[in-house]
Amino acid sequence: AAMYGDADIPNGNPVPRWAGARDMNKIFMLGTPNDGSILALRASLGGASVMSFVWIPAIQNFTRYDAFTSPSLFQLLPSNEGLMIYDENFKRLPIDIYDPNTWDEYDWSVWDDPGFQTEFSEAEQKVAKSYFTAALNRAKRFQQALRSSNGANIPVSFYVIGGDCKDTINSAILLWDDRRDHWETVIRPKAFVRTDGTRVTEAEVKTKLSDKGDGTVSLKSLVMDSVPQEERDKFMPITGGMFQCEDHTKLVQNSDIQQKLFGLLKQQ
Repeated sequence: AAMYGDADIPNGNPVPRWAGARDMNKIFMLGTPNDGSILALRASLGGASVMSFVWIPAIQNFTRYDAFTSPSLFQLLPSNEGLMIYDENFKRLPIDIYDPNTWDEYDWSVWDDPGFQTEFSEAEQKVAKSYFTAALNRAKRFQQALRSSNGANIPVSFYVIGGDCKDTINSAILLWDDRRDHWETVIRPKAFVRTDGTRVTEAEVKTKLSDKGDGTVSLKSLVMDSVPQEERDKFMPITGGMFQCEDHTKLVQNSDIQQKLFGLLKQQ
């Protein structure tokens, strides 16, 4: 909104004009996944529990079919630079998460799901792949638009506020299942056996999958760690911020954070 105002996501090489900056001079990011979240991939593969602490039946179950029809969820995927997916030996894999072929290759595509034909009409099934390709392309352009610069001074100040001590899922592991002839994507810690017979404990997997953060958003995503600071300063220079040992959903309730926010708001 600050960079492009009410303009749509630009095609080609996006150049921000900071059209919305006339209405704001500070942007506070509380637990914001600036570099995306692996939890978006997890929701795309297995759904999610939405607001599970409140009993509202209509939003209790967010299935992978719901995820498929939510273009904004794809915009929440990690950038390719920040995407951390490993093989069974914990070697990072070079994956383009915005390429539809990647989803086919690793058995992520929703049309391979047994329930696909019952969840969507014939007409919807016919356009599913073209819709998905468009949604991924739009998500990629969204990421590019956020990381673009016009080479001029940025007229707003950025402040990042988040958690820095909670174990936060930030990665995934791909395992080949010979018995099912299928790729398994591990995003929740679990023990497994490598193809050479080596057993990997749940604790080892948890260490590889997790990073420090607020339990939902990692600190690395908040500060966009995958982008060198010199490059990041061209589009999102961080003026200041605050890191607390706090849960994601309680950041705005934390009294220390509230006082910090009030102090920053008072500054000219």
